Amino acid sequence: MNPLSGNKLSLWKLDASEGLIETACARNCTLNVTQSLKEVTNFQSNYFQEFKPDLQSWTMQVDGLVANQGYSYWKMLRDQKMRAKFFFQFIVDEGIDGFYIVSGYAYIVSFSVSGPQKDVATYQMSLQGTGSYSITDQPIPPIGGDMTYRTYYQATGGETSFVVTKLVNCNELLYASRGGIDSTNIIIIGNPLGAEIKITKSSGTINIDPTNPAVPGEWFNFLYR
Repeated sequence: MNPLSGNKLSLWKLDASEGLIETACARNCTLNVTQSLKEVTNFQSNYFQEFKPDLQSWTMQVDGLVANQGYSYWKMLRDQKMRAKFFFQFIVDEGIDGFYIVSGYAYIVSFSVSGPQKDVATYQMSLQGTGSYSITDQPIPPIGGDMTYRTYYQATGGETSFVVTKLVNCNELLYASRGGIDSTNIIIIGNPLGAEIKITKSSGTINIDPTNPAVPGEWFNFLYR
């Protein structure tokens, strides 16, 4: 199981004038869900406290976010100051046992920027959810966004390449995993090494490291547009 890690947490900004902007992706995140209780102790409780469910809330802490091309850190500061609402999705990948998308809307509570010398700048962020989050086996597009689809392949054993018909002429392969562990990189040229996966969009062909062929029953998950 690889529940909350990888580089496939996506964050969108919802803006009336600029439209839908995919702002960032992240290395890892933590989802915290809270159920508050209301005390209903009464004379018949026999000296024990009793409760019933009250309001629910959720927050997220995200580490290692990287701004996408077309977005920037000063825009993140601006949007936090302007109290912009964001849409997020992240993947819970359990391999053959299931593949789930958690998504919802949230506001930025706080974030900090790290700008190391001669390295990629990242930032950490705390999000406060608004409304209910969703859990589904199919990605939910943000308002005005492109639909994302899920497909999979189960190996018979020995494969170093295989065809996934639903990936033929896809616009983009967003995510790939092998046995519940996400690919380190999705490439379109060259030979895949280690956890890399190569896709040939015209034929829907997936190539994996030839020195590490698939084993019988091994499960590959994909998200694509």
